[in-house]
Amino acid sequence: LRSWIVRHPIASFLVLGYATSWALTLVPDALTEPGRLPGGATPHGALENVLGSAVPAFIITALVSGRNGVRDLARRSFKWRVPLRWYLISLLAPPLILLLAVTALYGLAPLRALGQNWPLIFTTFLPALAIMIILNNVAEEIGWTGFTFARLQDRHDPMRAALLTTIFFWLFHVPSFYVETRSWLTTAVALAIFLLPHLGSRIIVGWLYNSAGASVLIAGLFHAMHNAIV
Repeated sequence: LRSWIVRHPIASFLVLGYATSWALTLVPDALTEPGRLPGGATPHGALENVLGSAVPAFIITALVSGRNGVRDLARRSFKWRVPLRWYLISLLAPPLILLLAVTALYGLAPLRALGQNWPLIFTTFLPALAIMIILNNVAEEIGWTGFTFARLQDRHDPMRAALLTTIFFWLFHVPSFYVETRSWLTTAVALAIFLLPHLGSRIIVGWLYNSAGASVLIAGLFHAMHNAIV
């Protein structure tokens, strides 16, 4: 088994990650629904990203590359010493683009609503962002950027690696969509709608990761900000 894992690390990660993600769909609703976190997040999402993405990435890396590989993945996962511009781009670009887009589409009404409800930034938005950074999206990117995308771009160019990662990342969300909807039809519709956004996010996240000197943290901050905005 170990020799197969060494020969097929990405396939091994997908098997372990998907199996864990599907197993979490069996967690009773009582543990996932009443405990909804700020911003609509659920404990299921946090468990899925930590146990179904980050943990499998480290397990497979340990089996394939040993301690040195684990140290390298950990270093890239929490690499925070990067130029300030990458923090600004990952955290400020998404809300600025959103504000410009909604102003172009709807005029000044959304900005006036934001001004009237500014306390929600501190009571709802920022707590949701913190939850997503700490429990969700950095952990998620350890598996999908630090492990999958990084290994794929070692074999292919970054764009092809992003395209392949999109497919695997998209399928990873099947259980979480089903947990939210409890309907296979709604899950299929939601996945169809999110395919292109997932592709766009994988391309941007891959660009940020490479540009910031292989920092999974920067990729995770962008992902968390994007999800908090949504």
